[in-house]
This record gives sequence, structure tokens and C-alpha cells, in this order.
Amino acid sequence: MKKPMLVLLLSLIVLPTLASFDLSTGVSARSYPSFGGEVFVDAGYNSVFWGKGDKKKPLYGLIRPAITVASSAVVNNYDARIEFYPISVLGIIRGYKHV
Repeated sequence: MKKPMLVLLLSLIVLPTLASFDLSTGVSARSYPSFGGEVFVDAGYNSVFWGKGDKKKPLYGLIRPAITVASSAVVNNYDARIEFYPISVLGIIRGYKHV
């Protein structure tokens, strides 16, 4: 299982691709049933491996390694994953979450 994933990732490094980095941050809070809040950061690297990836032709292939880090001061967690979209509207996500 690990070898096919490694071959896929190495082939994406060699292929000329349209790629971009994205970063988002946020804060959420609640007051009921008990007061609480969370701060999170989500970062990923979008890499188009087929198609143009534009608004005129919305069907394209995309792979996105991403990581999310969140903290509520009491509970801290992180999520590392690879999102694979063979078609832009249909995706498969494989990852690991640690709480």
C-alpha cells in the first residue's frame, strides 16, 4: 500500500503541473451548552495533474496534501491528509488525525 502512494507522489514531483498554496485560519465559539472556542489553521498545496483548472472547464484532476492544526487550549489536535480528486467534483481523502 505504501509503495503505490510513494510512486504517485514522486511522479507528481516530476510532472509539470499547475500548483498553488492555500492557507486559511479561523476562530469558532459557542455559548450553549457550555462556553467554548477553537482556533484553527488549514494549509494545503493544490496540484492540478490533468485539465486546466479554470472556471470555463470545471472538470480537472487535483491532488492536495494538506494539514490542519486546531486548539481550544484544553484539547489540541492535528490532521494530516492527502485529498485526491480524479474529477474535480469527486474526491477521495486519506489521512491521519491526532487528538
